[in-house]
Amino acid sequence: MNISSRLLSLRTYMKDHKVDAFIIPSSDPHMSEYVADHWKSREWISGFTGSAGTVLITQNYAGLWTDSRYFIQAINELENTEIELNKIIDRTSLGYTQWIIKNLPEGSIVGVNGFLFSEKSVRRMESKFEEKNIKLVTSLEPIQEIWNDRKELPTQSLFELPIKFSGKSFQDKLAELHKHLFINKAEAILFTTLDEIAWLLNIRSSDIDFNPVAICYLLVTVDENILFIDDQKISNSKIYFDKNKIQVRPYHNIVDYLVSFKRKVLIDPNTCSTKLFRALDQNLIQEKASFVIHKKAIKNSTEIKGFRNAMIKDGVALCHVYHWLEANIEKGITEYEFGNKIAEFRSQQTDYFGESFNPIVGNNGNGAIIHYRAEETDCAAIEPDGYLLCDSGAQFMDGTTDITRSFSFGKPSEEYCTAYTLVLAGHIDLALASFPVGTKGVQLDLLARKALWEHSMDYPHGTGHGVGSFLNVHEEPQGFAPGNSNRGNAGIFAGMVTSNEPGYYKLNEFGIRIENLVLSCDKGDGFINHETITLYPIQTKPIIRNLLSPTQIKWLNDYHKLVWEKLSPHLDKELQDWLYPQCQSL
Repeated sequence: MNISSRLLSLRTYMKDHKVDAFIIPSSDPHMSEYVADHWKSREWISGFTGSAGTVLITQNYAGLWTDSRYFIQAINELENTEIELNKIIDRTSLGYTQWIIKNLPEGSIVGVNGFLFSEKSVRRMESKFEEKNIKLVTSLEPIQEIWNDRKELPTQSLFELPIKFSGKSFQDKLAELHKHLFINKAEAILFTTLDEIAWLLNIRSSDIDFNPVAICYLLVTVDENILFIDDQKISNSKIYFDKNKIQVRPYHNIVDYLVSFKRKVLIDPNTCSTKLFRALDQNLIQEKASFVIHKKAIKNSTEIKGFRNAMIKDGVALCHVYHWLEANIEKGITEYEFGNKIAEFRSQQTDYFGESFNPIVGNNGNGAIIHYRAEETDCAAIEPDGYLLCDSGAQFMDGTTDITRSFSFGKPSEEYCTAYTLVLAGHIDLALASFPVGTKGVQLDLLARKALWEHSMDYPHGTGHGVGSFLNVHEEPQGFAPGNSNRGNAGIFAGMVTSNEPGYYKLNEFGIRIENLVLSCDKGDGFINHETITLYPIQTKPIIRNLLSPTQIKWLNDYHKLVWEKLSPHLDKELQDWLYPQCQSL
């Protein structure tokens, strides 16, 4: 089926069920950012493959709403379809709910799949729709009926993450959770977010590309631990489950079980689907932000040690791959080939599990596409005299990595050098930040933008996101972000690992982004500072020295000294000779 026939099938379903509009998000029943192929309904109905976006369909209109990271991609992928791109520029932009209120007549009916929207988001829509007497129906699942060749849910086996990587046993975490239930006078807590369940149970899997999680739900009571999961996944973990008294029930039985559940339960309406939330006895629900989300974000000493080790392995692998690129760039290496080569060299490191996201390898103008993805049959060659932006990351069992470097292989233009130096200045200013415990990410975000703003320049994305410990590379709750975003409003505390990635993008010419991961460290006086833990040199050729302060130059020199000290012992003589000049003082 092409896009037109898929839209026709959906519209026929809508007409049969007397629905005037239907909303299709990017999420799965666990509110995941990356989803299994089975749940890629928004991609299937629209052809848009970005990881964030929402489609709205009526009988005479089809629209996609997405943010600035995907504008260029969406324009290309929506071409020759009737689906209109609606750009989310800021919080004042006309969103799909506002579009519905503005364009649909009073008394209209809007449908959603209640598994794919959180309770909080449904409440928000219901509240907005009230002003026009628009009804929201959450019980419909049209994609299930019209997507004939839909893939089945994955059945990858899960495995226990040893305590040498997790740093804390499930039983120790469970004891803290039981204390949390006691304090809140509750008897149970429902977990629906995959990385929270993986962290709490110390399990990992590969159900979703790049995120080492298993598709499941978890209900913990004061006397039971019930995991709702396809039993095929636990064939290798029965001993672990028995030892920890984890009961297993079928994944799809969750709704029926909750309908009959009659104990006071803690639920986070921000992440729990409205389908599950409303299956429960509403008189027994206590709404509470997730117990795990903050516990998971603050890494323990074992996890921090693992991150440091993973960064060395990642840096060594990148030395091999960029050395290889320099030796072969004249042969016409494509963006896609180089992305595969990055994974190949990383896979040679111990405890490698996979990449943490699709590599973003953008030559010249492709680097300006913030979430660009090179396809084997449709990508550019990396030019020996061009610009390159490369954003990649790995999942090691002892830590997750995410790093971006930007390169000029020829003689960079003055415009490129200016932008590059200002991006670097912002990166360094955030890396050098010292701030009170609990300072919000939105307050720190401006440090990375200040140098660019002084030259009337900016970038259209957040400056950083939390990173999991052998978990999701984009981890809640914290981040450095402008405006009123959830990540920007979260406080920064010691033990958090967050990306620092300012950038600048010139359409059709080049993209610049410099990204390291930083560990928030307690200074002991009520303040926190950042320790940069990513290890790979930052290209100095494009730097305009007089645009950097002495303090910024010292940071860069100290960083390169650290990179050399940490990586060189793990490299042979040839690679040491190649790395050494890149780590010299500016």
